[in-house]
Amino acid sequence: MIASYSALLLRERDVPVVMLSPHANAQRLRTVLGERATGCAVEQGDVRDLARLRELLVRYRATRVLHAGGYGGTRVNEVPFEAFDVNVHGFLTVLEAARQVGIRRTVLVSSIFVYRADPPLPLDRPAVESLPYSMPANLYSAYKSAAEIAARAFARHTGISALNIRLAGAYGRGEFSGGGETAWLLQDLVMRALTEPAGTRLQARFRAGERIYARDVADGLIRALFVESPRHDVFNLGSGEIVDPANFAAAVNTAIPGAAIAPVEVGPADTPLVDLTRIRDELGYRPTWPLTRAIPDFVRQLRAEGVGPPAQR
Repeated sequence: MIASYSALLLRERDVPVVMLSPHANAQRLRTVLGERATGCAVEQGDVRDLARLRELLVRYRATRVLHAGGYGGTRVNEVPFEAFDVNVHGFLTVLEAARQVGIRRTVLVSSIFVYRADPPLPLDRPAVESLPYSMPANLYSAYKSAAEIAARAFARHTGISALNIRLAGAYGRGEFSGGGETAWLLQDLVMRALTEPAGTRLQARFRAGERIYARDVADGLIRALFVESPRHDVFNLGSGEIVDPANFAAAVNTAIPGAAIAPVEVGPADTPLVDLTRIRDELGYRPTWPLTRAIPDFVRQLRAEGVGPPAQR
């Protein structure tokens, strides 16, 4: 999802793009990119394969790298050793490939789950990038923290340009093969609201948290790829809003006539909101896709794919 929306934004600006994935498939890209997918080269490869990464960077004369791969959510718990290998070792392999071929900028997608600590951070004030690393609350948080620490130290030691972006919970059109249970759940609810008979009661049952629409994600990441002289190497990327079952259900029910999603509260937010001052001041990022704007866009995209009946005029 993250890579596809980022590639779309780059192609809209006529920037050549190479997409790399273990299960790369040009047809999958058309879900988000549509006709612009024809401007993307698609290659298969594993993020841990240094020789393959280096060969592709050289062949395509790449100048910037966005690394958005890895295991997420409960997938990390299912394959903890492999997830460490991908999420931490893979992070460093990307940086070593970038170092070897002289890439100008590498952007690494981290997570605001580095703030999901034990004991938990207070929810009444935004989390800032300067907070010290704390004892992680789960494996996903631990691996993201470990990868970020290692990557930042590696970049400072070698002198390469690498930015770590602590991403809030992203949602949008995707396949979520690496995890992302809540993002998949949100997508499934929107799709069911479009395809099931009007008035069908559906439950929105998920934990509240800061969530960011994929179009805002892409904007922040592309800014990180091209910013010239940032003063820092780690940035929060969020929306500034908590998405919970109540406001999500209201947004979908408003966007889809006949939708009947009912909210089910399941607990407090996963993490505090993140402070966006640094990314605003240094990268010029401001979120422009709040939930009430994002859901109608999401619905339009799904309808354009043929999901559900066309909108009534």
